[in-house]
Formats: sequence, C-alpha cells, structure tokens
Amino acid sequence: MVEIMGQSLDKAFRELGIEAKKLIETSSKKFQVWELSDKEFERLLFVSDDQWEAGYGWWRSGRCIYEGLAEHEYVVNGEKMLGYISDSDDKEDLLYIKSKHDSFSDWLSDVMNLSTEKNLVIFAESLASDNGMKLSEFISKYEN
Repeated sequence: MVEIMGQSLDKAFRELGIEAKKLIETSSKKFQVWELSDKEFERLLFVSDDQWEAGYGWWRSGRCIYEGLAEHEYVVNGEKMLGYISDSDDKEDLLYIKSKHDSFSDWLSDVMNLSTEKNLVIFAESLASDNGMKLSEFISKYEN
C-alpha cells in the first residue's frame, strides 16, 4: 500500500477508474492523503499529462534529502514534532526554532523557507517516517 498527498483528487480517481481510499482531508487547506494499492499507484504513475485534466487537482509522492536527520523538537499544531534545522546562519531564522507553529505547512515555511506543494509532500513523507508515523497520521496530527 502507498500513501500519497494532494488536493481535489476525488474527481480524478473517479473518472480515471483508479481505486483509492481517502484517509484524511485537512480542514483549512484541504490537503488530502489517499491510500492506493501498489497496482493502483503504478496505474496512477502512468496517467499521461494529456489524460490529467485541469479539474483533477494535484498529487505528489517522494522523500527529502534530510530523511533520518530529524533531531530537533518543535511544537507544531500544539504537539511535539521532531524536525530538521535549517542550514541558515541568520539569527532571525534561528528564532523560529524556539517558536510554536500553527501547522506543518507553517513550520515548513517558517523554519525551512519552503512552501511549494512538492516540498510540502516530500518533507511530510520524510518527517512522518522520522516521527515513526504513516503520512496520514502525520498530516492528521500536525496540519490543521
């Protein structure tokens, strides 16, 4: 089984005939985590850009280069989360290490200076692993 993350994927899976189970949809940013069998994930990988319609939303799956290096404890969405430390030497950036973050996406922007969907997903997948969780558990706990 494979978990992927995206937004507005219901129509895509329905129309493309891909069997997937929605595990979570966040309330504020409507991020979704879906579970697919290995076979269905492979089918998804082979959907061409021509087949992927504008109203199908987006999805990503992948890992970041920092995986395995989460050593600093942050407070994200009111919960403790192991995370990475930015490479920045800027003292203002280091203030974010001690502060609390409303959501995982806020932490990613504040601490790692990243905000694209691709970065959100690859960091979420890697940090889920580093925190001993599945992607769906991680997003459920740290993204509101």
